[in-house]
Formats: sequence, structure tokens, C-alpha cells
Amino acid sequence: MPSSAPHVPKNLTRGIEQGFKSDTTKLARFTAMMRAPGVYVRMLLVVAAFCLFCYLHYDSVTTTLYYGLICLVLMQVGYVGGVLYLIWHESAHRRGK
Repeated sequence: MPSSAPHVPKNLTRGIEQGFKSDTTKLARFTAMMRAPGVYVRMLLVVAAFCLFCYLHYDSVTTTLYYGLICLVLMQVGYVGGVLYLIWHESAHRRGK
């Protein structure tokens, strides 16, 4: 990973370039995946694929929309949970310093 990556702090890129796997590098990857524009595009692609499979299985538009909406709500709950985890982890890290 280049050291000029905007989403990874410089103190983490040194460790990534050296090749160690720690909680901070996992957190940096998780943070990079949770960036707003990309995560919404991925969510919409997954929901679209899920709806396609639901329609092929049930042959019902209403059932497909119902399950698609449930899928979208559950993914949003997971996204908010991930953001709350990042906030909690960062605040715990700052209190530890």
C-alpha cells in the first residue's frame, strides 16, 4: 500500500509496508472499506443481485421487494454498527494515550 494513501495514517503505512499483520492494519483496511461512497455502491449491487435471485426463485415482484427492503435495512444496520465500532475503537485508543 503506498504511503500517500489518503485514508491510512502515515504511522500505519510504515507497518503495512514492513508486512506485519496487527489490529491496526486490520482496522485501517476496515476503515478503508467503510468509506461512504464505495460502501453504498457495494450495498446497492448486493441488494440488486439479491433481488434478482429472489425474483428468479419466487416469481413475485412484491415478495422480491419485501425481501430486498429487509436486506437493505439489515445492511444499513450493519453499516451503522461498523461506524459505531470505529468511533468506539478510536475513542478507546485516544483515551489509552
